[in-house]
Amino acid sequence: MNLVRRTLLPMLMVLAFVCAAPPAAWAQAAPPSPTAPAATPTPDTQTQEVVPASAEHPYTSLWLNQNATLTDDIIAKVVANLRQQEADPQHILLLVHGFDTSRADSTAQFTTMAQRAIEQYKKRGKRVAVVGLQWNSKPPEQNWIVKMLTATLGLDSDNPYLNKVALAENIGRTGGRQLVSALNAQFASSQIDVMAHSLGCDITRNMLTPYLISAIKRSRFVPDETPLFAPEQVLQTGVVALAGADLDYDLLYRNRELTAKSAAGMKLTWLTVGGIKNPDRRDLVLSLRALARGDRAMGNTIPRMSRLQIDRLCRGRRIVFDANDIPVTHDILKYYSVARVERVVGAAVAIKDPSIPSPLLTKLDEIIHAPADCKVLQKYFEHNNDLSVSYYTLWRLEGICCGGPRHLSDGYLEWLSRLLIDRPADVARERWSGPCIVVRDGWWPTSHMVDRATEKQFGQAGRPQVNDSPYLFSEGERW
Repeated sequence: MNLVRRTLLPMLMVLAFVCAAPPAAWAQAAPPSPTAPAATPTPDTQTQEVVPASAEHPYTSLWLNQNATLTDDIIAKVVANLRQQEADPQHILLLVHGFDTSRADSTAQFTTMAQRAIEQYKKRGKRVAVVGLQWNSKPPEQNWIVKMLTATLGLDSDNPYLNKVALAENIGRTGGRQLVSALNAQFASSQIDVMAHSLGCDITRNMLTPYLISAIKRSRFVPDETPLFAPEQVLQTGVVALAGADLDYDLLYRNRELTAKSAAGMKLTWLTVGGIKNPDRRDLVLSLRALARGDRAMGNTIPRMSRLQIDRLCRGRRIVFDANDIPVTHDILKYYSVARVERVVGAAVAIKDPSIPSPLLTKLDEIIHAPADCKVLQKYFEHNNDLSVSYYTLWRLEGICCGGPRHLSDGYLEWLSRLLIDRPADVARERWSGPCIVVRDGWWPTSHMVDRATEKQFGQAGRPQVNDSPYLFSEGERW
């Protein structure tokens, strides 16, 4: 029953939604905001174009059709237009949209996102210029969903979705890297922050972590594949927000030997994660993505990482997991709501100017520097509703009890968190026979967490008696 509810039911809901609504309704395309009229774009056949910021859309637009290598003239226009926004910006914000988004839709979306972000930077007294990377992500076929499904089943050789995945990777490795490289050079005192969504996260990861190898062979889908731009250059960024990330959840683990070199210039990755705190708040479009790519999406699960990767990211406070307010419809403006933009901008400003702290980053710093005392660390679970706080605390506890984050790495603790939601009374069995000392010694989940989860599921009067008898899980069921 749990398998049906957690896996098959979301798939069926997505397919029903797809059949009942046009593609633009469930992809990231959103109607123009009534308070932010969209500028009229020039024809999408233009290969590369820069549209200056205006009162109607407060960001510089960089449009890419197919050719991913930027000309010197285009780069110069982007820089000049950003200086018109702010002569000496303290922050430059880069916006990147995802799959199946027309130029008109992304213009409207970026207008709203830029307005929300500029307001938050200004509230903190910071000067910001915004550039929106708009790319040809909308498939030409009206029936691309059917073609994608038939290609997945092996009945069609053309997959419109994978064509755009390959294009996104090519843009990130070439034009995307050119853009950030130019911004680093021309605005040396500015911090480059990024807000990406869906397949735009694939552009971003190819831009900033180009050595990571995906399962998609770009040359099969992009005839004019170009070499990686400036392969030895480390691009510098502040906060890189990846919302509803259309990336394989195990991408980092599969490239664990290359990650440290590739991500050296990224100060903080802000990753939204659906279905962890609340399984019913999973992004259903990313669930459908699993059919097309054959793997879970990073935006719907905590990414699998090696112990060294987890240690490096947590010790340097270089990753945030955001499980709050996950939109099941995958909508970009719901992902980048006013509340989330406020949190992301707050972290971005705190990185550059520690005198304006971010409450979340301050809490994570406390956990990192707390004494190596399990009782002290366990208190961070109290009255906590933030996934990052729980993750960092488990990382510290595993370092004390298990010699390192082995059970964060192998997925056991994530599995146990789902068990706490599905069958909270069975958590006691893991205390009796589980592999993790943090769990066996009762540091996590706490007794209060188990009682609260049990009462939430059954009600206080109907709480079942805990069965402490041994229970053996197969490897497939456990993970």
